[in-house]
Amino acid sequence: MSKPTWTIVDRTARWSNSDFSAAVFLPRPDRGLHDVRLDGTAIDADLLGLVFPSALSERDLALQECHARGRDLLAQYPEATSWPICVDVAWRVLFGNPSRGILAGVDLIASVRTALLESWPELAVGSRMVADEAFQLVDAATIQFEPCAVAGAGHAAEPVGPGLFVARLARTPFSFAEMVHPADGQGSTASGSGKWPTLFRTRRRLFAERLEKGVLLRSRVRGLLLDRAGDLKVAADCYAEFAAADPPLGN
Repeated sequence: MSKPTWTIVDRTARWSNSDFSAAVFLPRPDRGLHDVRLDGTAIDADLLGLVFPSALSERDLALQECHARGRDLLAQYPEATSWPICVDVAWRVLFGNPSRGILAGVDLIASVRTALLESWPELAVGSRMVADEAFQLVDAATIQFEPCAVAGAGHAAEPVGPGLFVARLARTPFSFAEMVHPADGQGSTASGSGKWPTLFRTRRRLFAERLEKGVLLRSRVRGLLLDRAGDLKVAADCYAEFAAADPPLGN
């Protein structure tokens, strides 16, 4: 039996197997994974979108190259006049481990480089989902979580702790855990509509530093779909493993 892989038709990539499916419209990487289904249940969410600067956002981006390689969906976005940064991104599907409560997962691995002597390549990774409640890890050593306060539309709270969010997805028995590697995070925010259930949004800043010609910077963010039962402990354990893992060697 052949292993599952991404398929790309008319600039839309799809991953589909019996447990987990999702799509990525490559000219709009800010949407990330959408049309997500888990065990036949539709998930009202856009997960792990790569957000470009405002000068480039809210429109289709030029796509220099895209292809699938096993579990990896790879895309390259060339330099633009208003933002001279070349961006490579991979969405990498992670197989679940149901015995641990891990149902599916995806890594987003982004790399930036420039032909200029120096530039500022800041990007962000964001997700949006309808959630019954959400939590943030405030102390990894003691596995202490606190509820995420939802201040209302247009307001975003800077979380404390290592940058792990767990959102319990509305109308499903699932949770979504999102984490940034501690070497890569440049600040995270969370916001909502002011009441629960809420349209819960996360935003992770990446590459908020100067980039020089000849230098490649790489960052990674992980998203996991979990069984809601025991989700906080599972998410904290997964974060500890992610933080201790070696960096990816390539896209």
